[in-house]
Amino acid sequence: MGTAEWAIWGIAQATRELALFAAVGIAIGGIDDLAVDLIWIARTLWRRIAVYTRYERADAEQISGRGTVAIFVPAWREAAVIGAMLETALQRWRDADCRVYVGCYSNDPDTRAVVEAVAAHSRKVRLVLNPSGIM
Repeated sequence: MGTAEWAIWGIAQATRELALFAAVGIAIGGIDDLAVDLIWIARTLWRRIAVYTRYERADAEQISGRGTVAIFVPAWREAAVIGAMLETALQRWRDADCRVYVGCYSNDPDTRAVVEAVAAHSRKVRLVLNPSGIM
């Protein structure tokens, strides 16, 4: 066997080993996906058999009536948009039992002033100030 044949044989062996390595990796990835799917199927069956026969299924309407909802809004250099965003949120959530907490930094006076202006005429908006000014 000449040098060219040895080179071709070596490339064929390396290709075979790489293909085997890839096949094992794909199989492990497939087993992982299969395990997640089997867990989901088992959990779904368990809930249908054991849970939903004793308890009514919860929906968003039931959950939403459980008290005040807190919404947290971090704001850093948002003076140009935070006022309009808060006004829109308050308009859309006017009947909701919610409170909007807007976090501002003491070294951002423009955003703080806009939030204070909105909070002055709405009991739902609260300014939360980070006194250190460090993000």
